[in-house]
Amino acid sequence: MIRAAYDDKSVFIDGSYGSKAGIFEALKERRPKYVLLDEVDKLTGQDQQALLNLMESGRLTKTTKSESYDIKLDTWVFATANDKEELLEPLFDRFEV
Repeated sequence: MIRAAYDDKSVFIDGSYGSKAGIFEALKERRPKYVLLDEVDKLTGQDQQALLNLMESGRLTKTTKSESYDIKLDTWVFATANDKEELLEPLFDRFEV
């Protein structure tokens, strides 16, 4: 589930529904300043890696047979997790505990 959290500047994402809802498509379309992400540990490894890339480089990238993009985003990510063991280590290191 994805819904607006504060005007057009932010987006709220529930990680337990993230992959099904296409979180990166939502980021591509909305280009928010702030991402509020609940249950980041529920995202797939691929989605976690894309999120890490966004946080490290400020770029949202996707390359598949049917679609390719590389977008510069000035986005802050605020996230929660229930199980740190399910997070990619480099992604976990990005957050204050």
